[in-house]
Amino acid sequence: MAVRAVFIGVGRHRDPSVHELAGAAKDASILWALFQDSVDGIRAKKLLDRDATAEGVRDALDWALVRARPRDTVLAYFSGHGSSGHYLVPFDADMADLDRTGVPMKDLADRFRSTPAGSAVAILDCCFSGEAPARVAKSPVGTRVKSADVQALGGEGRVVLAAARHDQVALELGGRGLFTAELVKALEGGFSWSDTDALMGEVARRVSSKARRIGRVQTPIWAGRIKGGVPFPPLRRGARCRDESPDTGRVVARPTIRDLAAFGLPAALLDAWAARFSTLNAMQLSAVNQYRVLDGEHLLVIAPTTSGKTFVGELAAARALARGRKAVFLLPYKAVTNEKHEEFERLYGRILGMRVVRCTGDYGDQASKVVMGQFDLALLTYEMFLTLSCAFPELLSKIGLVVIDEVQFISDPRRGITVELLITMLRMLRRQGIEPQLVALSAVIGGVNRFNDWLGCGILQSRSRPVPLHEGVIDQTGHFLYLDERGVMRSEQLALSPPRAGRPAWVRPVGSVASLVAELVRKGEKVLIFRNSTRGARQSATELATDLGLPAANDALESLPTRDLSAASRDLQIALKGGAAFHTSDLSRDERRVVEAGFRDPRGSIRVLAATSTVAAGVNTPAETVIIVETCYAGPRRPPYSVATYKNMAGRAGRLGYSARGRSILVSGGLRSKSSLFDRYVRAEPEAVSSSFRKDDVGTWVLRLLAQVRTVRPDGVADLLANTYGGFLQSKSSPDWQRRMRVRVAAALERLQAEDLLRMEGGRASLTDVGLACGRSAFSLDSALKLVGLLRSASMPIQPAMSMLGLVQALPEADAVYTPLSWRGGGEPKWEPLVRGTYGAEVARAVADLVPVKARQSRCKRLMLLHEWISGCPMAQIEREFTLDRGAAVRAGNIRGMANLARYLLAGGSEIALALSPDYAPARQGFKEMQVRLEAGLPAEALGLLRLPARLDRGSYLALLRHGLTSRSEVAGLAPRRLREIVGKAAASRILQPEAVRRRR
Repeated sequence: MAVRAVFIGVGRHRDPSVHELAGAAKDASILWALFQDSVDGIRAKKLLDRDATAEGVRDALDWALVRARPRDTVLAYFSGHGSSGHYLVPFDADMADLDRTGVPMKDLADRFRSTPAGSAVAILDCCFSGEAPARVAKSPVGTRVKSADVQALGGEGRVVLAAARHDQVALELGGRGLFTAELVKALEGGFSWSDTDALMGEVARRVSSKARRIGRVQTPIWAGRIKGGVPFPPLRRGARCRDESPDTGRVVARPTIRDLAAFGLPAALLDAWAARFSTLNAMQLSAVNQYRVLDGEHLLVIAPTTSGKTFVGELAAARALARGRKAVFLLPYKAVTNEKHEEFERLYGRILGMRVVRCTGDYGDQASKVVMGQFDLALLTYEMFLTLSCAFPELLSKIGLVVIDEVQFISDPRRGITVELLITMLRMLRRQGIEPQLVALSAVIGGVNRFNDWLGCGILQSRSRPVPLHEGVIDQTGHFLYLDERGVMRSEQLALSPPRAGRPAWVRPVGSVASLVAELVRKGEKVLIFRNSTRGARQSATELATDLGLPAANDALESLPTRDLSAASRDLQIALKGGAAFHTSDLSRDERRVVEAGFRDPRGSIRVLAATSTVAAGVNTPAETVIIVETCYAGPRRPPYSVATYKNMAGRAGRLGYSARGRSILVSGGLRSKSSLFDRYVRAEPEAVSSSFRKDDVGTWVLRLLAQVRTVRPDGVADLLANTYGGFLQSKSSPDWQRRMRVRVAAALERLQAEDLLRMEGGRASLTDVGLACGRSAFSLDSALKLVGLLRSASMPIQPAMSMLGLVQALPEADAVYTPLSWRGGGEPKWEPLVRGTYGAEVARAVADLVPVKARQSRCKRLMLLHEWISGCPMAQIEREFTLDRGAAVRAGNIRGMANLARYLLAGGSEIALALSPDYAPARQGFKEMQVRLEAGLPAEALGLLRLPARLDRGSYLALLRHGLTSRSEVAGLAPRRLREIVGKAAASRILQPEAVRRRR
């Protein structure tokens, strides 16, 4: 007897409308390896992804089934998408034309029934009806080929094993096809091919049970009979299985990067890493050897800035990718996500050919690729990952690794709920068999507070820095008291300048250290100065540029945008002419990138950078010396920095490869404050990690948690709360916490039901469509209910997007953004009648309802400012017209901050409106366009310019619009010389280069 077998696994497809499967190719490879190891003399073919074209699939089936001999036993295995029209979906299928490009089940059935082989087995891990994460691709209307009944393939001498009934889904779970995984387990667990009924009965029991755990139904089916049973021997794992899934549990790595090949990492990747650094540091080596991060173990890494902890996440990502899984990196800010995306794209994308995507909520996002699973490495902000995961839960079954950077943000009062909810979601998925590896990266914290227990992972802590840090305080005499890298207190005298009279208070402290900065720069250092306000940072940079007399940063000056300049843009030019710069929210994205690149480059001409604290949160701007001027936030209350915030700033000192040590200098106002600052910050430990859960906001947490589950028993909602970090801590400290919490939970559920956000059916609770939209938004329960009430009482607006933009400004979340107001009276009351004329009476009433005068004025001023922004009004003009008082100047950072928050709130508000009434359905596209306009600052007629092959600055888009150009085709029709006249040389070259490549193709 000879065995012919073909193993087909198709997880990727040429057609971008087909969502990617995580385990199809892996399943086919594993079965191929098992049969190769177990069946002597087997002749087997394996077709994976790109090789599994329609022609390739038919040829392989012909080889296995049509050309078989009477004494042969044939196996045909297919893992991938089926379609609702009963097609197998090959790599090159066009979902709009499956009749021509798909492989009808009839083709398999004809070959299967007519094969001359003595016995034939078909194993199909796909389905022909269902939804993601099922192995089904929806067929378009109009397919004409008559479908073949899967069970009809069975008969005498022929056996078919299928993953599900014709009207059920074939699920993927944990990166594998559920059916294939359980079939292999049963065969390796002692069940025999010879008794198909017993084997498939056990597989069906296991599959059905696991499907029920995630709220699905899947029942494998089988048909046919082979006299004497299927003639396959028991499956055993041998050399090919070890090659396919290497056991690295006992591998001990050495520091040399290329030695990681023993973990199955590809040589090209190791070569690329070795070009950056040749060895692992002690912490990274510990992550591999002691904490087994390359064996899939969950891990919490707590280490200082520049310690190399991010590379621990990259190691884990390499392990996931080598095993056919996908990796996701979650980061706190858009700027950090964009920077990391550029870094990953250079290394993993261009050099290694991996698919690197990002998703931050911008119009240029690759959210569709994330949802469809068409990526290898994805970088997302916390909020976007939680939003997409709740809206498309099948995404989580595709992911093999989640890296959460700056996970200490779970303690943040404003954003901690997002971090906590997304980790809670990952923890709850473990009960369903979905358990991507979790690697959490944290800055140094004062206490773990059982955080690792809640995460369910090992904890790797390190205080070691590759560049030692001297951390201390300087007083007005120039005396610098500091702790060295061993924690020994030392002091030295540093040169200070006397404060210059007549300078503003926010500049004076920096003026006193100008001579120190000059001395450090003369020695070749780069200096980073932290200020607590954008105004202070701007003034510091321009004053130091004058004082220091450094050469101009001409390379940076030449790279700056030249259109739609703000007041900060002009100050930046002044600073750069003196070799200094600032980094604040007042700069545009393009301006910040120029500054970051110029300061980051060791040979760059920007020697001094003044920045606000956002730079400490991850933007890569390392310096030899950091000077921290204030230790409190700006504003009337002036809340002090946390120790963790200070330590993050101080940790920016020290450039690996360029300096022997870093120096962090706190500036004190006197001897007494020097001592208190030293004790309060230098000697102090950062705060312990904590939860942002508040018992007085149980309703919001219940709403957000219910958005992550399909249904739950009412008495199980308290269990959901107990799964949060806050609930975990409370349950450990107070065993009856859940019992006491049930009263609050019951009240919250009653309120949700009364407001039609929750339904009760069959003793189980689930959110209504409106409740689901509210739960997926960023609104608190109170705000969501207020918006629902406003929408229910309002008449259908003529301009729904404009109306929604106005209504979300009536919510407390919108008030979180700072709005400069004149406190001298001024002309602030004028905005309210303008809002009534621009947005309508209902919006005007909503923003004015039951709020103090200043709050009403702030909301109305924001709405008019947003209107000017999306109308394409030049930035400088908006700054000028909305500044009514020099002490309350409206700056570019205020404008962009308001627009970004409005865009985020509009996204949630529009989904609530669409769920609330079908009347809003025609406005869906308008809502999306308004979000893009808020991001880009463009009128509706300019949105076609965003399809240009290169992303431009706002000023270039507006310049094109002023010349009557509104589409890509119109711009492409311009002569290059004319294009350069309109947008400038830099922007024109960015447009022309991709267009030239496209035309050549």
